Amino acid sequence: MTKRVRTGSYYCFIPAGYDRVYTQHYTASAGDLVQVVRLPGAPPPNTMGQCHIASALDGEVLGMVDTRSLTPVPRKSVERIRRIQAGDHHSGVNAMKWGG
Repeated sequence: MTKRVRTGSYYCFIPAGYDRVYTQHYTASAGDLVQVVRLPGAPPPNTMGQCHIASALDGEVLGMVDTRSLTPVPRKSVERIRRIQAGDHHSGVNAMKWGG
């Protein structure tokens, strides 16, 4: 069963399915905050259970992943997670990866 994702939404990346084996298709690390993107000339998200992702910190495209590797993150949590991943130690939270 495939999981559906939405363009522009934020997710925590935890490799699942083929992403555990075919790591050459992406540069994201487990626990990274990512955003689903629609690239020009590429198939739309959810085609064959895959989608393209970009870093939520700088917008850099990280590759194509299995939609089952993405866990939704509430919008209200996104800014706080961005500060943690950017290394802002004044955010009141431990700067370790939050996912998992």
